[in-house]
This record gives sequence, structure tokens and C-alpha cells, in this order.
Amino acid sequence: MDIHGFNKWEKLVSRFENLNKVTVALLDGPAVGGGFQLALVCDQRICLPAASFQLKEVPLGFLPGMATFRLAKYVGLGHAKRIVMTGAVIGAEEAKRLGLVDIVTDDLAAALASTIESFGPMHTVAFSLARRLLNESYGTQIEDALGNFLAAQHRAISQTAFLDTLRNEQKKS
Repeated sequence: MDIHGFNKWEKLVSRFENLNKVTVALLDGPAVGGGFQLALVCDQRICLPAASFQLKEVPLGFLPGMATFRLAKYVGLGHAKRIVMTGAVIGAEEAKRLGLVDIVTDDLAAALASTIESFGPMHTVAFSLARRLLNESYGTQIEDALGNFLAAQHRAISQTAFLDTLRNEQKKS
């Protein structure tokens, strides 16, 4: 393990986080370290009741990657400090209560099918832009956020998918 390896890992995780597709993590056991980090960058997380989450890096003497940055957005700073600094194991129900997991179920396949259906038709540009703005929301000043939003909205409403949807809605009314 060296800094170059960590850099490559973070670039990989970031690429996964920014895919122009919906990402869903299905967790059926312990998500430790890198597995936990990958789950954090997914749009939805579904797990079995036996799943657990742990970042045990700090007690081992190093850092859990950019999970130190991402985790607090889901659970708040206080919970994130406890999880990161102690290496605590978080069970599925606690993970749901904290906002780390969207669904705890005994039937991963059914929950996945329902989740996919809930996203409906995908407008990939609007989806990618919304995800980017949400990911930036905790670290951007309101003035910059407004400029980012307006630029993203201009791009979204200029897309053929939006214009086609708009025309179809106008025909209905």
C-alpha cells in the first residue's frame, strides 16, 4: 500500500460514483473498508438483515479513503466520527435508521426490481446533473450553487429527451 495505490482506488471509486447510470448496491454480508466505500457512492443501497458496515482503517493506523468525506453527508458528523474513529460495526437496521441503507429486506431480488422500476424512464443527462448537484450540495456556497444549478438546468432543458417530453405533455393538455 502506497499513496499511488490509494490515488488509483479513489479515481476508480469516483468514476463509479459519476456513472451516467443508476447504481444500486446489494449487500448480503459485511461491507468492510472498500466495500463500504463502494456502497456509499451508489445511488441506492439494499441489504439483507444480516448485512453490516464497518470502516476499521483508523484503528489500524490509516484512513478509510474518501469515506471520511462522503459518510458525514449520509449520517451527520457525530455519527460519522463514531463510525470512522472507532471502527464500530453498524448492523443493517441501524444503517437504515442512519440513512446509510435505503431498504432492509429478506428478498434482494424483489427489492432490486422495485427500486429499478421506481426510477422509471431515465433521462441520463438530467440524472447525472442532479446527482452532481446533490453531491456538491454540502461543499458549495449558495451563490456558486445557484450558478452551477442554472448552468446544469440550461443543459438539461436543451436536451432532446426533455424537449420531446415537453411536446408530449403539451399534446396531452
